[in-house]
Amino acid sequence: FLHIFLVYLDIRIVGITGNNDEEKLENLIKKIDELKETIGIKPTIRDYGVDEKDFLATLDEMTEDAFDDQCTGTNPRYPLMSEIKDMYLQAYYGHKVEGGEENGI
Repeated sequence: FLHIFLVYLDIRIVGITGNNDEEKLENLIKKIDELKETIGIKPTIRDYGVDEKDFLATLDEMTEDAFDDQCTGTNPRYPLMSEIKDMYLQAYYGHKVEGGEENGI
């Protein structure tokens, strides 16, 4: 996944460097976070006032809708539904949710 990303984007163009691919990715994420803060994009979905109960009640439906979207098939790697769900959870909470499936999330 990371390798595919770096093939399509030479991040040195935007002034991001690092000793290896992992460090370059971390530095790119930091730059994106700085840009989001500068232009007023909040870090998480929760920061926009979305109620956790409402979010979790619609999470499975949102995951299925994203999986079924015609654009999903054009990704370099087809995602699993569990991966889409994890991305939503990370976007809501701002961090990876450990044991989400095990905890009924």
